[in-house]
Amino acid sequence: MTTPDTIADTPAQSARSLSALVYHPEEGIHTEILPEAISEALVNPSVLVWLDITAPTSEDMSLLEEEFSLHPLALEEIITPHPRAKCEEYPGFYVLVMYAADHSSDPEAEERLRLREVVIYISQQFLITAHQEPFPEIAECVRRWQTNASRHGATIAMPVYALLDTIVDGYFPILDHIAEDVDDIEDSLFSGDGAERSQNLFALKKDMLTLRRALAGQRDALNLILRQDVPVFPEQTLLYFQSVYDHLVRLVESVDTYRDLISSAMDMHLSIVSNRMSQVMKTLTVISTILMSATLIAGIYGMNFKHMPELNWDNGYYMALGAMLVVAAGLAAFFRKIKWF
Repeated sequence: MTTPDTIADTPAQSARSLSALVYHPEEGIHTEILPEAISEALVNPSVLVWLDITAPTSEDMSLLEEEFSLHPLALEEIITPHPRAKCEEYPGFYVLVMYAADHSSDPEAEERLRLREVVIYISQQFLITAHQEPFPEIAECVRRWQTNASRHGATIAMPVYALLDTIVDGYFPILDHIAEDVDDIEDSLFSGDGAERSQNLFALKKDMLTLRRALAGQRDALNLILRQDVPVFPEQTLLYFQSVYDHLVRLVESVDTYRDLISSAMDMHLSIVSNRMSQVMKTLTVISTILMSATLIAGIYGMNFKHMPELNWDNGYYMALGAMLVVAAGLAAFFRKIKWF
């Protein structure tokens, strides 16, 4: 999982960008607004503001503190690494940490599953999204808000719902790809060529653990919002967030199911390897027993004792070879009967 450590420690991150949208019930959505004028716009209780920041800097954090009066501890969430999603309550607003996921189907990829973190500040009047790299889901959510803002009214719940719904829905195709990978691996194991792909099982299991941690954290975080300890969303809009919560519950259950399937596939692979090893050992045992019996006869008649009566037989050599063949054939028939080869 890729999680930024600090703003200063990411020199290769995307270029910093900042965009602001202001919604007025009568005038619609405006994009041409200076960030320094946000606090003046928020004086009107019916105005909504969405500020999006890519690769935030210390100047951006100062801007957030001045224009939105955010608590300093809440601002630290932007630069603090988060091992999992979470939701924190502050007077008048929430801080929500969510993860969008990208998945590569290339088995040679160095990082098949990558999580992109976004820190979200939510109040009745504003929505702030801060992330270290481009977040294409936000552009789609802005488009949806611009299209449906007049229909849903002056509530910040709708852009928040659109953002969370887009992030969560992005996990379903990833689970579909993982399900296909599991099916392919199971087929390869049964067909006998699973040895080359068995390492994919361990990679998939690691991906499922990462997904489980991310999704379970987001489920718990959204549950905190649904409880409405801090009244931010109108009561009638909670049905939308309940839908997102239900999707997260489905995803967590699906991850648990696929984890069980992967564990079963790993057990099956180990069982197949063990059975093959057992068959190899049986074959080696058969060969060793036959050779040892022939070697026993050769060893006895190869001793250089002076008074061995068989040494004077004219056909002793051929009789020894015949005895070896008879013993070998008898042992082979016996092992064949007990199905050791």
